[in-house]
Amino acid sequence: NMKHKIHSLADETLQQFASLVKPLCRHTSEFNSYGYVLLAKENYAEALNILRLNTFIYPDNEATYNNLGDAYMTVGNKEEAKKNYQKVLQLKPDDDNAKKMLRQL
Repeated sequence: NMKHKIHSLADETLQQFASLVKPLCRHTSEFNSYGYVLLAKENYAEALNILRLNTFIYPDNEATYNNLGDAYMTVGNKEEAKKNYQKVLQLKPDDDNAKKMLRQL
């Protein structure tokens, strides 16, 4: 079964990949949609890698951190979820989803 063979990729690896694919990307939703498909299939490690990659491609877009936070919530990693929602609020202090999720944490 492939889904257990995928490990979390290093930040440096994702950063390098991000710089390669960034010119090809048009919108945050491209990798975001793929990440959510993987989550739905329970390919959690792969989904998290993809959604983390999206934060490297779009480091100033709060939506990418919201999506990653939601994914970490899905897999039960509250510590990482919290970090990502806090990052959302640094970029967009009035973000409703991040505020709501942090209250739940």
